[in-house]
Amino acid sequence: MKIIKTAFAIGLILAASTALAERNEEDLNGAEKSGSEVSAVTEFDLVILNGRVIDPETKLNAVRNIGIINGTISFITEKNISGQETIDATGKIVSPGFIDLHMHGLNLGAYRMQATQGVTMALELESGVLPIDEFYAGQAKKNLPIHYGAAAAWTFGRIATFTGNAPEATAEYFQNAQGASNWKEELATSEQLDKILKEVEEGLEQGALGIGINAGYAPGNGHFEYYSLAKLAKKHGVGTFTHVRFMKGPERNNAFEAFQELIANAAANDVPMHICHINSSSQKDITHTLELFEGAKANGELSSTWWELHCQWHLRKVGLLAEDAHLLWEPAKSQIVAALAEESRQLRNELYRWKLSNIKRIESLKRQVELFIEHFDDVQRDQMKLF
Repeated sequence: MKIIKTAFAIGLILAASTALAERNEEDLNGAEKSGSEVSAVTEFDLVILNGRVIDPETKLNAVRNIGIINGTISFITEKNISGQETIDATGKIVSPGFIDLHMHGLNLGAYRMQATQGVTMALELESGVLPIDEFYAGQAKKNLPIHYGAAAAWTFGRIATFTGNAPEATAEYFQNAQGASNWKEELATSEQLDKILKEVEEGLEQGALGIGINAGYAPGNGHFEYYSLAKLAKKHGVGTFTHVRFMKGPERNNAFEAFQELIANAAANDVPMHICHINSSSQKDITHTLELFEGAKANGELSSTWWELHCQWHLRKVGLLAEDAHLLWEPAKSQIVAALAEESRQLRNELYRWKLSNIKRIESLKRQVELFIEHFDDVQRDQMKLF
């Protein structure tokens, strides 16, 4: 795979082949590699020196030098190497490009922002879009700086079915439908369900990466409808990406129940079902939902969660292993909570001091507002006279 050679705030991001990392595993450990076509004496097209190289697959996390020939990483070593062009990455991280599974900005500015943060592939999977062919055609015209993709949007299929407005591959289509409640709250008839599934399946046939099930925005959908979406995903060999239908609250209709539904569908259809933001959907019930999730994952019923991958993404950015996260969090938990409480206290004190030092100004502004309200009708009449 070709690399993208760009310097970012966090370091240098390389879209590199994992197979290549395996091929150079001996080099990663600093050992000699007999019979290799490249070596430390090879003249490379480009070398990246002294960067902290992070490879999540091989667990490499050390300062290394990278040699690149014809746009491909050819050598990773501790030895001194040289090339026609040199990048000094001292103090920076060099890693594979990040893949963002959960993004909603579809314009050029959004993708540019992702690129500056080290993302080399941004995917709209939670909500998705329809029609998929229209989406890909539109994005292809924008000269985007990174790779892109999307899931087939179940909500778009529901909106089209219940409102009669044909899907448009834009965020505005979804936003403009928020005023209607039928697609959010009503159960689909068998005819309507057939139409919804047809819309989604057409998206999959056009190249959607999975099915986006934004159920939190349409919690009134039927349980069989959700099951049918999982079944459709299984048919096409893709996964689903779900924002569950319920959030916090006592039983019934709470987050725990929503996750049970997702896990049951994953098990019944033997299909990977990705949970989006389990933390924010669970809120105060997070302890119970995580216990449910961990049990299901241990039995192979789920593929991943956005929470899990999101945490791993941030940990890898700073060179930490995701499986060691609890070793960092648990000992520091009380200190972090105490620090947040102290920060909150300081902010309140600063606000109080500001109010004291500006009490006259505040009272003056309050009086001006009161006078304006008191004479509002007079002000209106005076304005009318001007015309």
